[in-house]
Amino acid sequence: DRFGKDYGEDLFVRIFENGVSTGKIFFVQLKGTGNTQQYTLKTGSFSYVVDLVSLLQWHRSQFPVIFVLWDTEQRVGYWLHIQPYVDRLLSKNEM
Repeated sequence: DRFGKDYGEDLFVRIFENGVSTGKIFFVQLKGTGNTQQYTLKTGSFSYVVDLVSLLQWHRSQFPVIFVLWDTEQRVGYWLHIQPYVDRLLSKNEM
């Protein structure tokens, strides 16, 4: 499902099996680009700048938040589960 207004998440995903809701849901924050190389680090990982307010908002969410960097040319996405990532940053005092 898409949101009408931008509240920091682009999609709300509900998981169904055989037409029946599993009760599992998550949010997706989608960032599209035609050039993923501009976000590629020497390690091969990606780095995309996100403001602290958004990171903290997603971290507090009761639902998982998945950040997706979408390559519009190759039609492939690279994803990160935000909450465990922010937990690691907080435990290292990197925020």
